[in-house]
Amino acid sequence: MYGSPGEHLFVAKNGWIWAYRDTVRFYDGTKWHSPIPDNVAYPIRAVSETSDGLIWISSSSLIHYNSQTDRLETVIQPEPVPTSTTELSRDEGRRSNRWIFGPVFEAADGALWFNKPLSGIVRWKRDSNLMSAWGADDGFDGFEPVPTKFIQATDGSIWVGTLTGVYRFHDGVWQSWRLPNEGPKSRDMDDFSVLDMMEDSEGKIWVVFQRAGVMFWDSVRWNIVGPFEYPNGNRPQSVFQSSSGAIWIGFMDRDTVKYTQGRLWRYPTNIGTFLAACRRGNLSPCLWVF
Repeated sequence: MYGSPGEHLFVAKNGWIWAYRDTVRFYDGTKWHSPIPDNVAYPIRAVSETSDGLIWISSSSLIHYNSQTDRLETVIQPEPVPTSTTELSRDEGRRSNRWIFGPVFEAADGALWFNKPLSGIVRWKRDSNLMSAWGADDGFDGFEPVPTKFIQATDGSIWVGTLTGVYRFHDGVWQSWRLPNEGPKSRDMDDFSVLDMMEDSEGKIWVVFQRAGVMFWDSVRWNIVGPFEYPNGNRPQSVFQSSSGAIWIGFMDRDTVKYTQGRLWRYPTNIGTFLAACRRGNLSPCLWVF
């Protein structure tokens, strides 16, 4: 998960396991390898793979690794980051995020989508080497967005979850929801930093925000899912849909919630107890509705 603490894992098409956070390495079934030289700025923000098998590594620079040739290539060099002799304030720290790359996303037409620090969002058609770029004047509320998640909806639109809200590119036009359904100053900007995003089988776009919780877009407005009453700051972190159509929401502190037919079912953290009860066909001890 982009921006969340802990080690992240990624499984490549060839079966290799990539692990990244402060460093990046992969396991080829026999041993661990570290393909990135020490002079690459850390932490690693994202690892993704394109249909040609290239592994894209995002930090303060954009790199790809070819497992067939064991070659590493820097696609875009890092921008110079201003230094300060004093501790960064909160606003300065937020602005420093502009100097990092988010994940690389491959759309259905083969074009790559990513951000270019200090510039905006880029669509790169590698077959023709054509790049389109959209900056702060193209619907980004004056920000250079840093993506945390890209998805492509069934209607072909590209959705971008960023550190400052949600954006959609459809029919050549950007639409943005920096603070969904609310005024521009009604919440802290970080509340709508996107942790996860998906499209469900009905075409609704689900988003997990850092502090604003879970919402889905029904083509008209954002709908809040919840409320989730959890102590100690335990907040939603991930979302996916099962084959039955139920929406599952994962939490930072191991809890899991199922959303189906407008109802929320919470599963306990003791997974062993839950599985034993389910094997006996007795679901009542292991979930409740609220």
